Amino acid sequence: MKNLDQKIKEFSEYLLQTPEFVRFQNAAERLENDRDALMALQNVQKRIQTIAIMQQNGLPVADEQRQELSAAQTKMRANEICMEYLRAQNIAVALARKICNQLTQATGIPFAGGGGCCG
Repeated sequence: MKNLDQKIKEFSEYLLQTPEFVRFQNAAERLENDRDALMALQNVQKRIQTIAIMQQNGLPVADEQRQELSAAQTKMRANEICMEYLRAQNIAVALARKICNQLTQATGIPFAGGGGCCG
């Protein structure tokens, strides 16, 4: 098991050095250091979460709430730091899914889909 743990550690270190994850780490750092960008992203996330909870509980979503979400999304999309973060996140997630799919193919164990590491 120690050998497996070492291989996992080595793979993780390698993965964090890939261009996809380096780009994501850099974008996340820029986002964290830009108060306006961070607030714009968090505002959209908060509004999406509020609307999702309302819908899950069968509550109506007011037009005003939809308009506020739309305005928040427009503001976020205008912020290049937010957009680079989201692009980099999507690329990193795609790589993680690819890795999970390859693990599934190699082992026959479903690592991707329906939850788990990448689903």
